[in-house]
Amino acid sequence: MQAKRVFNQYVWAFLLILAGIGVALDLIVIRHGVGASGDAVWYMQGAENILKGYGYGIMRGDGFLPTTMFPPFYSVILAGLGWFGISIYELAGLLNAILLGANIYLTGWIIYRLTRSPSASILASVFTLLCFDLFVLHTWAMSEPLYLTLTLLSLLLILHYQENGKRPALALAGLAAGLSVITRLVGISLVATLCLWILVFGKGSMKKRFLEAVIPGIIGLLPVAIFFIRNAALTEPIAGRSALVLHAIPIENYISIAQTLTSWFFPGILNLVPLFFKVVLFVGLMLLSALLFFFSVRHLFFTEDDSQRLYTQYEYLLLIFLAFYGFTFIGSIYLSLAGSPTNWTSTQTTRYLTPIFPVFLILIILAYLRVQRAVSARGKVYGSVAIGLVLAFLAFYFNNFSSLYRKGIYLGYTEIRNDFPTLVDEMKSIDSARPLIASNYELVTFLAGRPVYSMPGEGDELTGIANPDLPQLLANITDLIDKGAILVVYRVPPDETFYYDSLINDLTMINTFGNGGISISLYTKTGEGQ
Repeated sequence: MQAKRVFNQYVWAFLLILAGIGVALDLIVIRHGVGASGDAVWYMQGAENILKGYGYGIMRGDGFLPTTMFPPFYSVILAGLGWFGISIYELAGLLNAILLGANIYLTGWIIYRLTRSPSASILASVFTLLCFDLFVLHTWAMSEPLYLTLTLLSLLLILHYQENGKRPALALAGLAAGLSVITRLVGISLVATLCLWILVFGKGSMKKRFLEAVIPGIIGLLPVAIFFIRNAALTEPIAGRSALVLHAIPIENYISIAQTLTSWFFPGILNLVPLFFKVVLFVGLMLLSALLFFFSVRHLFFTEDDSQRLYTQYEYLLLIFLAFYGFTFIGSIYLSLAGSPTNWTSTQTTRYLTPIFPVFLILIILAYLRVQRAVSARGKVYGSVAIGLVLAFLAFYFNNFSSLYRKGIYLGYTEIRNDFPTLVDEMKSIDSARPLIASNYELVTFLAGRPVYSMPGEGDELTGIANPDLPQLLANITDLIDKGAILVVYRVPPDETFYYDSLINDLTMINTFGNGGISISLYTKTGEGQ
């Protein structure tokens, strides 16, 4: 009994150990550099330019461009840490590794605060650590890890408010939710969740509940309101897009969403079964989940004591949040908002759904504990089956997670930089007086470490609206090339074609790099070689 009390007393220490393991494993994976993509370059450049005093934005060959598409808080945090003199690129990797540890800890700690079950809380942290997609997300210089930390912190603070009714905890929960919005705009779903949940499940009269629901609403919306006012003052679209376009979602996107959700139950094995069985698994899991939550929340062990009421109401909080997140997620695909592709790949779908995995996991474990108590009361056989299911899922997760070290993971631009050091050296050796023009602005900026001009697009890739200034912009590019600029063309696959290939036909190739999947070629005007 004494040993059990000591174990309970130091649950936080066990969770910290698991968090430390997560941080260490993350740092091992990114030892050659944190993953980077186009979005990552905008975030990192945003932080660098804040440090330099330009403001939140990117520096191109033709000058500073304020950023309105990507919310700023991730860059603000990087810039704040950058005062210590560490490069933003290195900070991004270190920060996201630490955030992985924080998310592992917070997931387990929320479970412990709700259930006082050491085994359930440690189990929650272990599953969070072993979630392959979540781990990979933390190895990239992206804002999702910070968004998840703020979400979990808000959910923990609202639990404090739920226990003692103190408004400072409610205000802090609203602040964390508000900061999550200016980290990723989908965070608006958490602000809406807090307001609705307090209105329905708060303590006291309707008037008191309404007044308290306003607190996280105002505090949560204030940061994004400031960001939008700033954008409007710059005469820029407030969310990075000048138009909204309604369009149907391709069936492939629905399939990738279903596969992502199903993989949370059967990680690593979906690629081994035909599509029909994937559909059957998904439909079966959704029906089972619906029944599980219905009976667990409505019937199993429902009592009127405060602890049970807290437990049940918190389940409603998580369910409302997941519903609002899903609504926001689907809605942003239907409407071409900032950063919402019209045809997401399965990889992108996984990226945008994975941040809610720990919240989903908390809800699953709460429901499991209810069912586990029910079946245990029927005899040891039923209890053993419940424990056996948990061990089976742990085996699935561990096997899938271990593939990360057997096969490795792709780290985007960082992978290209490490694979083609000669290309990086050549671009950095180009005279700074000779401008660089890029078909992929973010990649070339990342590799060359200097501002570059961007080859104009034929139209907005999200809305499909044609670029009315294309002729003049191309004329400007041609003028730069005539004056000695170097054009860097990135093709995936290597035989990809562009509308400006006729321009390249009049140029001389300086050098080309690539493999079976990509090619990166440098061009200059005839007679203007290095």
